[in-house]
Amino acid sequence: MLALLAACTLVMGAGWGIRGAFGHSRGAMMPGAMLGATLAVLAMRPDWWRRAAILAFVCSIGWGVGGQSSYGIIIGYSKGGTLRNSLFGYASLWLVGGLYSGIGAGFLGLALTKSRSWLQQFIWPLTIMYSAWLGIVYLSLLEPIFEHFLGQGEATADAWWHHLNLFRESLLYYEGGEEVRGYTYWLHDTNWLSVLLTIGINGLLWVAVPRWRNANALILLLAVGWFAGMYFLIDLAGLRMNPHRAETWAGVLGMQIALAGYTIYHRNWATFMLVSYGFIAGAFGFSLADFIQMVGTAKWGPIGKYAWLQEFGYWTVMEQLFGCLMGFGTALGLIRLVNKGLAPPAEDTSSKSIDIFSLFFVFGMLLVFNFKKPLTVWLRESDISGILFTFPTGNWALPVTILYLSVLLYFLSRLHSGKLAMVPATHLGQAQLQAFLINLAVLLMYLLIGQISSTNLFTFLSAITIGLLILFSVDLKPVDIQNAHLPAESFTWFPGPLHWLLWAASPFVLWGIATITIQFGMKQNQYRFPEDAPPPKEEEKEPAEPQNSTGLLPIRQPLGYLIDEMNLPHFDRC
Repeated sequence: MLALLAACTLVMGAGWGIRGAFGHSRGAMMPGAMLGATLAVLAMRPDWWRRAAILAFVCSIGWGVGGQSSYGIIIGYSKGGTLRNSLFGYASLWLVGGLYSGIGAGFLGLALTKSRSWLQQFIWPLTIMYSAWLGIVYLSLLEPIFEHFLGQGEATADAWWHHLNLFRESLLYYEGGEEVRGYTYWLHDTNWLSVLLTIGINGLLWVAVPRWRNANALILLLAVGWFAGMYFLIDLAGLRMNPHRAETWAGVLGMQIALAGYTIYHRNWATFMLVSYGFIAGAFGFSLADFIQMVGTAKWGPIGKYAWLQEFGYWTVMEQLFGCLMGFGTALGLIRLVNKGLAPPAEDTSSKSIDIFSLFFVFGMLLVFNFKKPLTVWLRESDISGILFTFPTGNWALPVTILYLSVLLYFLSRLHSGKLAMVPATHLGQAQLQAFLINLAVLLMYLLIGQISSTNLFTFLSAITIGLLILFSVDLKPVDIQNAHLPAESFTWFPGPLHWLLWAASPFVLWGIATITIQFGMKQNQYRFPEDAPPPKEEEKEPAEPQNSTGLLPIRQPLGYLIDEMNLPHFDRC
């Protein structure tokens, strides 16, 4: 189990550091997939080897959900100024970090405990949902159609397009104050339209396709939880974590509460344990990692003494440590499941469609959409020609994407029919191959961006290399699951007193690191509470020019005045 703990810690740490170069949900999905694929191998359970692709998929989705939350400004709050300002920043990071990992670990728990037939119900609802989301994002492609069909004149077409584009604009991040956004400010700068579509689509599917109802019910619960979080926390309570930026954290918190409530209602205590382990690991991970960043920024102690310690970019160090602690906490929960003998999930269907779907998402859609970042960098830096065969290079992205996904689908169809000799025959071999490929793909995606610091490259390469060495060096003796018979519904899985002690200690830890941080005396520019900000300094007024009140010739300034202005040494004045 030490191999599981070490590899999950290192791989998730490196992946989360790489995620910083991509950002947001799609960037967060990559380290999630790395973690899921890695833990599937190193838990040494044959039933989990069979679900390696599924675990990579659900972890990518789970950690991607938290990627909606914005945290740049709250890190600025934690820098200091006043104790209240710094404590607010650290407490906000505690919550955001918990949401990142809590939902991811919860989705992982469902994949480890639910039957294969239950998981397969999600294939078509997720496919339809994601297609609808993409349709909204690329709604601008419909503008020429509106201009052609909807008008009797350009003004009419523009009016139609204005109303339709309103929905598209709601998905985008933009600048502006509350006075611009009006009463519905809490809806803006969030993916509210995607959530609304999710409710509409799954509501219709719940009625039309009864065999998908378990999947539709969970998705609906999470989507309603999102709106409930936004409504109660932002609209009614008026809680703002980072005003003038997206307050998506409230919606994600609503989803987290809904997911925890779902596990409690179904008495799935094994998944509830992973939710709680993941949340507290992410909560402590983000707040403590940010504290280390503040230590590095202030060049406190050894960092100020040794030049080589100052070479590290401490923002990236923060991200890596955050990822390490999320991987560590998730691995601890899995070790408990293995040691106490969680009963294997039901393989109640021979269909492998969920595996093929998971592989297509991880190695297809996830990599394709994240490849947009290196392509954008290449075009911006003129590393590649802007024209290819008389067409703009960017226009080739869509046909090349379709070609790649088509080849991948052909590959997966051959895999499904057992006609690929290059794929190992054993479940362990297949799980190892998947883990190797997803870790390598994410690392290569990062290398393609370019402009990489040597310290980041060294730490990422080291962590992923050591993680892969552990992956391929494990003992081939699997865990005996014949004696694993403790069901997920057993209350044995409920977290123990030591775990809840961590929750109780959180306020004191946050107060302690905030108190230490303000002692660094760093320059502070961001204040959550206006009354904490120091009063603006009065600008020094330039001396007024002497006025000629006599209306005669201008008053001549003495020679010493000119010498003072030129900062020259004084001479005897006549």
